[in-house]
Amino acid sequence: MNALSPPSASPAPAAAPPESDAAYASVEAPDAWHVLSLVCFAGSLAGKPIARAIAPLFPPMRYLWAALPVAVTLALSLLGALLALVGMRRAAIRGASRLALFLNGTVLALTLLAAAFGLRILLR
Repeated sequence: MNALSPPSASPAPAAAPPESDAAYASVEAPDAWHVLSLVCFAGSLAGKPIARAIAPLFPPMRYLWAALPVAVTLALSLLGALLALVGMRRAAIRGASRLALFLNGTVLALTLLAAAFGLRILLR
């Protein structure tokens, strides 16, 4: 055996796995729950501009103008939390769904807290 040749028992160097475009692929419909949940989260953060945009559709009432942004934020964050819970069923997107659930849950809790204190101030 030649001293310069590699021993036959050593494994061949492993080839690098081929790069795939999976990181840049479009989101499939079954995997879109967390994406929709994060869209609802972004919409819930924009509750006041959304409420201003839809306010002309409602008749002018005394407390509606104050309650409409809270209602929009609550509805979008609740919908986002429900979509994140549906996304938690799939193991492939469970991590992103947990993050979306946490974000929507935080907005939901803070909105409920603000609404409770607002009602307490109004009813004094």
